[in-house]
Amino acid sequence: EEDTRLTRLGDSISSVLRKELGSRITGRTNLMVRQTFENQQEEASYQATQEPGSAERETFISLVKRRRVCMMHFLGPKT
Repeated sequence: EEDTRLTRLGDSISSVLRKELGSRITGRTNLMVRQTFENQQEEASYQATQEPGSAERETFISLVKRRRVCMMHFLGPKT
């Protein structure tokens, strides 16, 4: 299972993170999968209808500021 692999990878790098960056893994966010669109029509159907508001922007920036290490795992070409 991919989730277990990511957990094991995090466990394996945690001591290096602490030693080299002074950071420790305290938790993780939910997993997210990005899947490519079949064509331009499908992509156009998912376009945002409005710009994000101030609260949404602040929430996003807050998340980015707290993160020091990001782990990405590529599942395949159509994912």
